[in-house]
Amino acid sequence: MAHYTEIEEVLDFVHNVLDTNKVALGLGYVAYGTEELLPQYPAAVVTPGPQQTSLHATRQFRNDFVLEIWVLHAKLSISRRERTKEDLELVTAIKNKLHEDKTLSGNVVFGQVTARTPSVIYVREGSDPVVTTRMAWQGFGLEVWSGV
Repeated sequence: MAHYTEIEEVLDFVHNVLDTNKVALGLGYVAYGTEELLPQYPAAVVTPGPQQTSLHATRQFRNDFVLEIWVLHAKLSISRRERTKEDLELVTAIKNKLHEDKTLSGNVVFGQVTARTPSVIYVREGSDPVVTTRMAWQGFGLEVWSGV
């Protein structure tokens, strides 16, 4: 089976999974790439990370992909305890959804969420802080070279 060879293929797949399941996951919006307008919280912003290609075997390459999923939880208006629990549950739900199909329907050999890092960011200058979690998804596929 042919695997994905470009990061945008992986990005499209993961974005579509999250967007299709956003209501069940508890997301208000799923952004693609670096969209600036986030009309609803909580939101997930799926962005490409590094792609690396290396020789894997004779006439075969390994393509390693990294995606970053920025989960923007909510403005700092509810209690810290309640917010922390909701944040952990949302990120776990996203991780679990992505882990239901670790091969992206056979388009990669294997992929999984490898890191979850909480933080606080300011979406725009002068805006209220937003609680976020940066999730890293890593996967790899194999590409056969068919040249002479």
